[in-house]
Amino acid sequence: MRRTYAITILFTPLFLTAPASSQNTVLNQVTRWWNASATNHMLSVYSGETNGVLEGQSFYISRSSQPGTRELFRLFSLVQNDHMTSVLTNEGGYALDGSLGHAFVSPGPGMEPMNRWFKTGVDFDHLVASYTEDPSPLGYVLEGTLGFGYPRFGPSCELSVHLDGAEVRLTANRVAGAAISGLTWNGKQLVNNFDYGRQIQTAFNFTNVGEEDNPTEAGSRYGCPGVVAAMRAQGSPVEQIAVQGSVLTTRSRPLQWNPENHGGDADHPVMWNGAIEKRIELDYQGHPRHIKWTTTLDVPVDRAQFDWEAVTAYLTADLDRLYAFDATADTLVDRSADVPNNGCLEGGLDPNLAPTSGGVILATANGQYALGAYRRKTTRNHFALCKFHNGAGNGVYDADTTKWSVLERDGIPGITAGRHSATVFLAVGTLSDVRASMLAFHQDMDIFSDGFESGTTGAWTTTAPLGNPKGVAAGGL
Repeated sequence: MRRTYAITILFTPLFLTAPASSQNTVLNQVTRWWNASATNHMLSVYSGETNGVLEGQSFYISRSSQPGTRELFRLFSLVQNDHMTSVLTNEGGYALDGSLGHAFVSPGPGMEPMNRWFKTGVDFDHLVASYTEDPSPLGYVLEGTLGFGYPRFGPSCELSVHLDGAEVRLTANRVAGAAISGLTWNGKQLVNNFDYGRQIQTAFNFTNVGEEDNPTEAGSRYGCPGVVAAMRAQGSPVEQIAVQGSVLTTRSRPLQWNPENHGGDADHPVMWNGAIEKRIELDYQGHPRHIKWTTTLDVPVDRAQFDWEAVTAYLTADLDRLYAFDATADTLVDRSADVPNNGCLEGGLDPNLAPTSGGVILATANGQYALGAYRRKTTRNHFALCKFHNGAGNGVYDADTTKWSVLERDGIPGITAGRHSATVFLAVGTLSDVRASMLAFHQDMDIFSDGFESGTTGAWTTTAPLGNPKGVAAGGL
C-alpha cells in the first residue's frame, strides 16, 4: 500500500492530468552526492560531477517540460556552503546553480515523493531523501514535497522480490522492471544476469531493424553489473509488484534498449509510454515444477511493425544442450551443434522450432537441470535457440549465456492500440522431467491457445531476425 504523507507542500499543485500519450519519455537520471568536508548533500543529473562522492541513484524524472510536471532547480548558498533543491530559481538567499529536470506534480503509479529535509547546527544541510529513507534520526526535519518521481535504488543492481512454490523459487528484480532474475530449483539458480538484457523477460521491436525501437522489460543496454556500475545503470521503472500465494503479478514501464535512438544517452534513459504486465503462477495445476506465464502489453498507439519475444530466458552457460521438442510426435531433437555460436536458430529457418504443439528446452550436459517453454498454436508457433560461448564463464553474472525465446510473429503487419496477451507454459527439472511435463501440457486441452488471449488482434509482423544477445553484441531483440 502506498504510504500517506501529512506534510507541507512546497508549491501549489497544478491539478493537471497525466501527459498525453506519445511514443517515449526521455528521463533524467537523478543521483545524490555527498561532500563530507562541507557536510553537503546535493542532487545532480551530470555524470561528470566532481563535487563530492556519488551515493547512488535517487529518482527518474522527466528531462523536459510536459503537462503534469514542474521544474526542479539546484540552488547554492556560498555563505552556507550548501546546496538545496527547490521549485524556485532562488529561495532564502540560495542562487540558481542549474536545472535538474521536471518532477511530476501528482503521484502516478509506482512513483514516490521527493521529500526535502533540513538539518541545522554545525552539520547544516539540505537533503532530498531517497526511496524508503528516513533521515530524521540524524537530526533532519521534513520541509515538504518537491514533486514525485520513479524511485531508484542508490548503489544497488538488484532488489529482490521472491515467489516461492513447492520446489521452485522465482526472484523478480525491483531495480530492473521486475524482470525475473532468478529461477532456483534443486539448489541451482539457472538465470543469467550479466546486464539488463538478460534475465527471463519480454522485449519487442517496432521496426525492421533489430534493437532500433526496442522497449525491454528489464531496462536499457546500460545495465549492471556487466556493462556499467549500479550507480549509473538504467533499470525500467516498476509501477506495481505483488505476491499472493503462488502468483506474482507485475507492471513495469520498459526502457528503450538503445536510448540514443530516441534522444537519450548514458545519463538519460528513455521510457516507452506503454506498459508491460505479467502474471506468473507457480505449481500450476498442483504440479511443483510447472509454471503458467502470461505476458500482457498495454500499447498506447497503433504501430505498423511489431515483433515480440513473448518470453525469453537467458540462462547460465552450463545449460549448453539446446533442444527442440515436438509434442505431437513426442520427439526431442538436439540442436546444440546446429545453433551458431554468438547467434540463433529460429522457427522461420528450422521446422524443428515451429511445431504446432511443443517448444524448446535448455539443459546441462548431464541432463540434471533443464528449463523448457511450451506452447500450442496452429500457425507460426515459432521458437528460437541461441548460444554465446566465448570463454567468459558459466556463472550467474558472467557474459557467456544460452537462450530460448517464444516468438509472436503472425504474418499480418503491425499491432493495434490496446491490451495484448500471450501465455506460455514453463517446466523445470531434469531433462527427462521437462520432456514429460511438456508432453503432459500437450495432452491437457485446458491450455490450448491458438493465437492470443482476449483483447488481442493476432496482428503481428515478421520483422528483424534474431541476432546476437543484448549485452554481447548488436542485433536481435
